[in-house]
Order: sequence, then C-alpha cells, then structure tokens
Amino acid sequence: MKKLSLLAVSLLVATLLIVGCASTKSATLTPEQSAKTGSITATTEALRPIVVYDSWSGNTKGIAEVIAHDLGCDAVFIDDAPHYDMSTYNLIVIGSPVHGGMPTKKIKQFLSQLNPPRHSAVFVTYGAPGFGPLLAKMCLSYMEGKLQDTCIGRFKCHGFHHILKTYPDHPNADDAKEAISFASDLETKCLERF
Repeated sequence: MKKLSLLAVSLLVATLLIVGCASTKSATLTPEQSAKTGSITATTEALRPIVVYDSWSGNTKGIAEVIAHDLGCDAVFIDDAPHYDMSTYNLIVIGSPVHGGMPTKKIKQFLSQLNPPRHSAVFVTYGAPGFGPLLAKMCLSYMEGKLQDTCIGRFKCHGFHHILKTYPDHPNADDAKEAISFASDLETKCLERF
C-alpha cells in the first residue's frame, strides 16, 4: 500500500512539473517565437535581438523579415530605428543593400551613431553581376569595422537589381533558407557567450 501511495504521489509531482514547465515556457513566448520551427529556446527572451535594415527595392527587407522571424524579434526599417532604444538589445543585426561597395547613407549614419552593442551581425543584398561578391564583401567589412569587434556573423545574398535586371528570382527560397541558418547560428553563438 505504501509503494502504491508513493508511486501515486511521484506521478502527481511529475505531472505537475511537466505541466508547470510547459505552461511557463509557452507563457513567455511571443507570437513570432511560437511560430518559429525548430529553434525555439527558453532563453530567446534573454537574448533580446533586433534587426535594423534599409531597403530600396524590397530585397533587403525580405531577408530582414526572415532573419527577424527566426530570431523572434522585430525587423525595423531604418527610418523607424530612432523610436527604439538600441541600448536595450544585446544582439543588433543590421542589413543594407550594397551601393558601390558601401551600405546606404542611412545605415552608415546609424552605424556611426550606434554605441557598440554586446553582439552584432551584418547582412547585405547585392545585384551587381561579376564583381558583386567583392562589393558585398567590402560593404560587410565596412559595417563590421563600425561595430568595433562585436560582430559575430555576416551574410550576403543576391537581390534583384532593378536597373541592371540581374538576379530576377532573388532573394529566393534558397536565400531564405540560408538566412534562417544565419539567424540560428547567431542565436547559438550569443547563447554560448551568456
């Protein structure tokens, strides 16, 4: 009889712990985080990421939204960034289209005024054929340099160039998959450093 009572109490405690943990975890998830697949963690809230981007034709915006969705945070257009207190975020991901090997003027200004965050990452979209990867690399290096050794990742992908008409099907599903992998990698790197 004692063994049966002890077993019943043990099962009750285990059930309460499982239900309690499940309800605690789901209560802290935002709708964006709950929609994520595969990389939800209880520490995402502690991560406090934000994605800030500029976009001329929608290429960079699309990638910014994919990254933000995977991180469970906002994708903020550069014009709206002043409404956010960047000091409250410990991962700031910054994206720009590439223009002559440099980020946009608005992103350059944002970077020059930003106090170095705990962690940062950069990404770009580019449409120039041939020398585009080199220009993207130059742009990423410039952005990283402004972030003073806080940068833990960089990402680039093709985007449709509306003047040159190059890469008309980009960013595409493969680019989105790579952006999700980039975001997941950032999350892992940040959480390892906490």
